[in-house]
Amino acid sequence: MAAIHGLQVFYLGFLANATAYEMGVPRVPLAELYSEKCWAEYPNVKIIERASAQEVKVENGRVKAVKIGDKPVTAETFIFALPFERLAGLLPGIEMNLSPFRHSPIT
Repeated sequence: MAAIHGLQVFYLGFLANATAYEMGVPRVPLAELYSEKCWAEYPNVKIIERASAQEVKVENGRVKAVKIGDKPVTAETFIFALPFERLAGLLPGIEMNLSPFRHSPIT
């Protein structure tokens, strides 16, 4: 781990304020924290778990639909949870500069 990251963790964990040392630990499984019931108060958000994008439809430099299985899904905004180096292959036609991105494992 780079020293700058370790110092940041130390600062945020002990020095940022009087209660910086406190940590929250969930009392329920993460699946319950991120369940549909929890997201019900955000009716415009839909989470599709364990779904592989088969195809991405791009028009005028924007994602218009994502094909999951044989069903196209449309939305105003999409979040792709995958390694950044795989984005270019998934999103042909969208110009992106991924050179600033680097992998940083959780330590």
